[in-house]
Amino acid sequence: MATLILVLIVISLLILVHEWGHFYSARKLGVKVEEFGFGFPPKVYAKVKNGVRYSFNLLPFGGFVKIFGEHGEGEQDPKSFISRPAWQRFIILAAGVFMNLVLAWVFFSVGAGIGVPQVEDEAGSGAPVSIIGVLAGSPADTAGLKFGDKILEMRAEGASLRIESEKDVRDFVDAYRGEEVTLLIRRGNAVQEIKAVPRPNFPEGEGPLGIALARLTVKRAPFYLAPWEFENACGEC
Repeated sequence: MATLILVLIVISLLILVHEWGHFYSARKLGVKVEEFGFGFPPKVYAKVKNGVRYSFNLLPFGGFVKIFGEHGEGEQDPKSFISRPAWQRFIILAAGVFMNLVLAWVFFSVGAGIGVPQVEDEAGSGAPVSIIGVLAGSPADTAGLKFGDKILEMRAEGASLRIESEKDVRDFVDAYRGEEVTLLIRRGNAVQEIKAVPRPNFPEGEGPLGIALARLTVKRAPFYLAPWEFENACGEC
């Protein structure tokens, strides 16, 4: 449900920004804008300001802009869209797509500033081995291991191993199936120990602990390079 709500919010934002591009460019070029609607009808409330009706509608998904002359009316009226030169009509139509590109740049820039997790394939890179998946009902799930936990060390009766690769984890777990092992993990800024018992027998494709592993780093980039940097990062995954 939370994912669905987030998707609806993002789609609504994309639509609103797109329509605002049409609205702003039309107003700047002197074309009459009849209405800017937030959401879709039925209408709940409307207010006219500077000749534009701003309406708030019941269905809160995006919005719309109504430009005088967009359907061919008012051909002789200088405030009509259809009466304007082709270059002005092109600007008004293209402004919506342009604003979506600006919004995408903003999203990339925010992501660049915060940092985006990236799988590191290079051996010996020093990137920590992180848990990127925990199967429901598995020993890892029962023990309380979580997505994002970084495995620093593993211990068992009379043995300990500093973890430097995914293979280190797999080999250690395989060696101590059915026995209690201790995982020294970093979760956020805290380091803690979690005990788990790898299964001697397990469903195919799940593994004794029931976790998926990868070496993760956080990739950041200047806002002006963000679209290209993260496009390249995605292409390498």
